Amino acid sequence: MVRKLVVSSFVVLFTAACGGSSESNVMVSDLMTFAVLETRTLSLTDQYGADIAAHNFTASADVPTVGAATMTGIIGIGGLGAMTDIDQVAALGQIDIAVDFASNAVDGVAHGFYYLETGQGYAGSLILDADIARGDDVTFEGALTGTLSRGDVDRVLSADVSGGFLGAAAGGLYGSGAGTNDRSDGERFDIGVQLIAD
Repeated sequence: MVRKLVVSSFVVLFTAACGGSSESNVMVSDLMTFAVLETRTLSLTDQYGADIAAHNFTASADVPTVGAATMTGIIGIGGLGAMTDIDQVAALGQIDIAVDFASNAVDGVAHGFYYLETGQGYAGSLILDADIARGDDVTFEGALTGTLSRGDVDRVLSADVSGGFLGAAAGGLYGSGAGTNDRSDGERFDIGVQLIAD
């Protein structure tokens, strides 16, 4: 039942994809309820979904080279490797991001995850540590790592994430990637990740 609430809002993203923090420069926002997280997902996909599907990212000349930006958004994690379908989303959470355009750094904290099958929450957070690369296109690339716990099982997640900026002045960003989920019960799964924020 819970999964059905977010299906329509994630369709565009998956079509396009074929507390405290160790990141001291990231302002970690208050935890969202699932209803608020769903509303935020709908808002972001309505605003940026067409650009993501068309790979229409901010032009290189329009991405700032000075200053900084803070963003909040949503992040989906799936259990089947690189995600291409909504049914592969297992957990939905929020992400807070700090972009330093002068030092070409993108840092983030993902937290407040919910297991979509039941709506049960996860404890823990994930850290995004990425760098901006400037060329004909301006992109970012880095790692998402951390531990999420639900029930008596800890899940150590690690994924490579890359993406680009959205909007006329790089006021938003989108990223995706793949990695692994090493569980404390001995199981290991491939995972896919997608995030969007502004």
